[in-house]
Amino acid sequence: KVLKENSLNDVNLLEIYHKMYLTLDESATFEDYLNFRNSFFNNRDSLGKNEQYIITTLMVNVLFYKHLKDRTKYDKELFEAFKILISLYEYSGDKYLRAVVYSSVLRLAIQFREFEWTEKYIEEYSKKLEPDHRDNMFYYSNAFLSFAKGQFEKCLQYAAKVNFNTFQMKYYLRDLQLCAHYELSHFESALSLIDAYKH
Repeated sequence: KVLKENSLNDVNLLEIYHKMYLTLDESATFEDYLNFRNSFFNNRDSLGKNEQYIITTLMVNVLFYKHLKDRTKYDKELFEAFKILISLYEYSGDKYLRAVVYSSVLRLAIQFREFEWTEKYIEEYSKKLEPDHRDNMFYYSNAFLSFAKGQFEKCLQYAAKVNFNTFQMKYYLRDLQLCAHYELSHFESALSLIDAYKH
């Protein structure tokens, strides 16, 4: 209040961090988070891109912790925060987009059935991953998206292009293939896949 009354510089930035600090408290409510979010959105244009990236990273971390306790309230907020985070990723200092961030955004986008947005996301952001992972993640992402859209044959076609030997998320891929075979009533293929899973 004193800072506002004296019109000191950076009061908006301090307000954002103060509201974030209150949100980090164990007893913080959803309203506390909304106050933090609104403070950031209202003052975002006055901040540099690096500062925006740092604050958005902290926002994602807060939301990720909160969503573990209450997904119904926080999942959509987490997705929206991730959207801002990836739009600022060039200010992260990382050479490549981290696979864990990429896949988290992908899962949330598909969860909320934002299929058109997801298609553009895969096309643009799979190219920002480490070169060794790009092709595999591109095919896996499209397989995952195709399954969500009910295109089970297409899902299996994309899944077949993934290099299983170098794919880090091979168990997710097996699960996806198994679900697609089940949906298509390919029960022999599903049983064969289950047997391979056992081995």
